[in-house]
Amino acid sequence: MAHAPSRFFSQQPGGRDGVRPVVQSVPGQRDLAAFARNLTREQMKALGFPRDWNRRIHRYIPPSESTFARMLRHLDNAALQRALQRWLDHLLGKRNPVGDQVSVDGKELLNSQGVKVASAYSVTHGRWLGSEVVAEGSNEIPAVRSVLRRVDLDGSLVTSTISCPPKTTKRR
Repeated sequence: MAHAPSRFFSQQPGGRDGVRPVVQSVPGQRDLAAFARNLTREQMKALGFPRDWNRRIHRYIPPSESTFARMLRHLDNAALQRALQRWLDHLLGKRNPVGDQVSVDGKELLNSQGVKVASAYSVTHGRWLGSEVVAEGSNEIPAVRSVLRRVDLDGSLVTSTISCPPKTTKRR
């Protein structure tokens, strides 16, 4: 695989039952389990899933929903985002912020029991730039500021549907 992401995720802990960190970019334990069940045999082999040697055809066994739940509890979100950014830089080249249009928005995740996430996205390059969970009982503004602090914005136009006071949000 020319663009194998495994080396970019080497600092992330692997899960039980052969789960490899490359799969961790898909959100939610139920989504991850469904995603893993639909992988091809070659993909399961590449990810190191265990095989069922008790059957005549030794198929690969995808991790269960509970395995993904255990893995997600120990996931270091900041380290995962850094690894994803390194992988994107490898695949797409380093992002040039000059002339870029960055959109920032907050969304409540489907089936998340009220969890909201603020994310930054490069409209010009079609590239995810980072995300932050909105603290319970808070609004999106602190999460947006946290995401924007991690993104190089020099020469970029930043747009948002979130109303932030300019003096407190302006980057220094």
